[in-house]
Amino acid sequence: LTTHHLEEVEALADRAAIMVSGKMQCLGTLEHLKATLGEGYQVSLRLRSEDQAASVTARLDAAYPGACKLTEQHQTRLRFTVKNRGDMTLSALFALLHELKTSREWETLGVLDYTVSQSSVEEVFLAVAGGTEAHQVAVEGVPS
Repeated sequence: LTTHHLEEVEALADRAAIMVSGKMQCLGTLEHLKATLGEGYQVSLRLRSEDQAASVTARLDAAYPGACKLTEQHQTRLRFTVKNRGDMTLSALFALLHELKTSREWETLGVLDYTVSQSSVEEVFLAVAGGTEAHQVAVEGVPS
């Protein structure tokens, strides 16, 4: 199957190859490509007030210095990218969010709800096509 619709890839494929300018850049399972080339995890938060954005940003940055970056802010909605690194696992991220939710800090920060998601195939494609990653790492058994 060849497609430009990355939603189809997410829904139908077990493995994918990404071609840029007619050359195969990477090949692997969707999970492998997301883990190796993805930006990490996306954390979206909805706050009570825009005024609390700075304290939420500071708290997440303190938990994961250098790995957490505010990528979008629209009124009371914040979106962070938390980069994959050795100590950053999905379970550690959920543990932090759960700890915050069950403590008084959650109310102080004004967080109403949150979502966590992994990088999408589209984000991986954009990283490979834009050359933002050393994407040759993701090639599984494909000669360069």
